[in-house]
Amino acid sequence: MRAGKGSAAPASDGTDRNASAFQGVALGREPPGLLRAGVIAYSDAMSASGAEPGSPSAGPWPGKAYQGSEITVYFDAQRCRHSGECLRGLPEVFNGRQRPWIAPGAASAALVAEVIGRCPSGALHYQAPGIPGEQPDVPATIGAVEGGPFLLRGDLRIQAADGWVADTRAALCRCTRSVRQPFCDAACAAPEPPGPPDRPEEQRP
Repeated sequence: MRAGKGSAAPASDGTDRNASAFQGVALGREPPGLLRAGVIAYSDAMSASGAEPGSPSAGPWPGKAYQGSEITVYFDAQRCRHSGECLRGLPEVFNGRQRPWIAPGAASAALVAEVIGRCPSGALHYQAPGIPGEQPDVPATIGAVEGGPFLLRGDLRIQAADGWVADTRAALCRCTRSVRQPFCDAACAAPEPPGPPDRPEEQRP
């Protein structure tokens, strides 16, 4: 996916993907802040760490599995940033007012997979015998949500506290307050803790 400055690249169905959030900056040279957060492009990450390369669309995926007859949907609640792409894209499958809230069999597996690919945080993934795995965007892109996380798409290798994570989509912390570094945990949505009180002026005689 190649996006122009200030806009999102269109999704395969012609709609804009995260149009208000993406800035369309290619990851040819990662900003120093991202390197400190543990994000390195694929070739650099593998050569620097010696980690075994893995397909970002292979799984197995963390989170709860919702199994249908043609597709299994995986949802990692800790990665979800509530962008609503799934709810708007396929409400008959993704419906927060019903339990279970994901009904994989309520639409074709191909359509479910397509809507899952719109999830910017990587909270949703799928496995389906008859459908190819999600292909990463080329070139990789990074955007910033105002007052929120960095959004990345591409062939990603992310160094987390418990090891390397291979993925095609991720929302990464940029407020530095997340306890799940480098992933966003919505700490940016909470009020900032108060700073130290102002130092009182010296009393004069």
